[in-house]
Amino acid sequence: MNFFPGMLSISKTCYAMAIISQRLSSLLSPPQAISIPGCAPQLFLLSHFGVSNCFLLTEMGYDCYVAICYPPWYSLIMGTKVCLQLASGPYSFGLSVAIVQVSSVFSLPFCDASVISHFFCDSRPLMKLTCADTTFKENPCLRSWPVSNNETRIVQRGVTCREQVG
Repeated sequence: MNFFPGMLSISKTCYAMAIISQRLSSLLSPPQAISIPGCAPQLFLLSHFGVSNCFLLTEMGYDCYVAICYPPWYSLIMGTKVCLQLASGPYSFGLSVAIVQVSSVFSLPFCDASVISHFFCDSRPLMKLTCADTTFKENPCLRSWPVSNNETRIVQRGVTCREQVG
């Protein structure tokens, strides 16, 4: 039961460090704008750990469901191997989403600007610097639908599988 909160705390710490590291470096030296190529690693980490956090929260809900609905069989259902397999899913899915997002943002042509004047990189300020039409990529409803749809499917499959077992 304490496995997923631990994984979530590690993921949230890494997410926060992706933002704070740039801010801390600007406190030690004069504030500098971030170059567009220097934005890629930070955007990658933000995307990866942001998506991983969402899926880890989903799995924490499933973990609580199993603990409440099947208390005598909890340790059998949620063994170490199952927890490790479940924990690898959000990180691998977050990795794939981050690769797709970073590659799609940095494949756009940038106009004249070579720096972004923010203390952390995000896809929206980067897209404002591009010369291409970014209507589809800027709409959060269109971009987040596959992620939220997959979370719903994961929970539905888990509940269906457990109902068949129990």
